[in-house]
Amino acid sequence: MQSNLPDSIKADSLDLLSKKYLLKLKYDSSKIILQKATAFALKSGNPTIIARCYVDFCSLLSMWAKYAEAEIYLNLAMPYIKLTDNYEIIIASMLQRANLFNVKDKKDSAIFWYRRAEEFNNSKNPYRNYVVYMSLGNLFSQMNDFKEADKNFDKAYNLTAKKEGRPDHGYLLMVYINYLLLEKRVDAAGKIIAEYSELMEERKRTNFSDPLQDVIKSVTNNKLENNVEFMKEVRDKSLENGEIFQAAISTNYITRYFERKKNYEEALKHALSAEGLLIKTSSLTHLYQIRKLKYELQQKAGKFSDAAVTVESLFNLKDTILLLQKRDQVYELEAKYETEKSKRKYNY
Repeated sequence: MQSNLPDSIKADSLDLLSKKYLLKLKYDSSKIILQKATAFALKSGNPTIIARCYVDFCSLLSMWAKYAEAEIYLNLAMPYIKLTDNYEIIIASMLQRANLFNVKDKKDSAIFWYRRAEEFNNSKNPYRNYVVYMSLGNLFSQMNDFKEADKNFDKAYNLTAKKEGRPDHGYLLMVYINYLLLEKRVDAAGKIIAEYSELMEERKRTNFSDPLQDVIKSVTNNKLENNVEFMKEVRDKSLENGEIFQAAISTNYITRYFERKKNYEEALKHALSAEGLLIKTSSLTHLYQIRKLKYELQQKAGKFSDAAVTVESLFNLKDTILLLQKRDQVYELEAKYETEKSKRKYNY
C-alpha cells in the first residue's frame, strides 16, 4: 500500500480485497489480507473501520467453520460497534451473533438475536429482513418446526420477489431449494425449482452476475442434478397436479443426472420426455435448451443421423426466438414513443 495514504483508506481497501478472495473461497489469502487491514484499522483509531474489520474477521472464520475464533473477533468488535452508527456493520454483527448461537445449538438465544436484527431492520431497512427470515427458516427447520420454517421462507420470498429487479431473489430461491431438498418437500419443490430455472435463464440473457450467487448456483445445480429420486418424485407430483412446466424442468435435471453418469441412452429418454412436455408450454427458451441438450446426447450416443435432424430444428427454433425478441423490442420502443408523445402533448 502507498505510504502517503491514510491508514483508514489502507484498511478499507484491504478489507474490500479480502472479501473478493473470500467469495472465491480462498480463506487463507483472505485471512492474510484481513490481518493487514485490521492492523491499519487499529493504527487509524477509527472505530467504524476497526469494527468492520473485526466483524468481517468473524464472518470469514464462520464460513471457515472456525466458530470459537469467530466469536473472539465478534467480541473484540463490540466496544467499537457501540461507537458507530454504520448500518451494515451493526446488522452484520447481530446476524453473526445469532448464527454463532445457532451453531452452538442455543436456539432460543439465536432466535432472540434474529428478532433484534428484524427490529433493527424495520427501523432502518425493512427489505433486508429477507436475510433474517431465510436464517430463521433454516433455524426452525433444524428444530423440525416446519410450519414456522415455511412461514419465514414465505416472508423472505415475498420480499425478494417484489423488489425491483429482484437482485436477491436468485439467492433466496437457492437457499429455499436447499431447504426443500434437505426436508424432502416434494409438494412445494416443483414451483420453486421451476421459478429458479426461469430466473437463471433470464439472467443469462441479461448477463446478470453476482460472485456470491454464482458460487451458490453451482452448488445448487449439483444438488438438483444429483438428487435423481427426489426429482422423479417432484416430476410425478407436478404431472399429477397438471403443472407441465414444473414437470419438464424436473425432467431436465433427471436428464443431466444420467448424462453425468454417461448413461446417454437413459439421458436421451428423459430429454425426449422433457421436450414433449415443453412443447405443450410457451417457454421457447427452455425448449431450445432441452433440444440443444438432446443434440449433444445424440452426438455422445453416436446417433449422428438423429443429431442432424435435431440441429436443423434447433436453427429453426433459434430463428423463431430471435424474431419474437425483435418483435418485443419493437413493441417496447413503440410504447416508449407513445409515452413520450403523451408527455410532450401534456406539457404543451
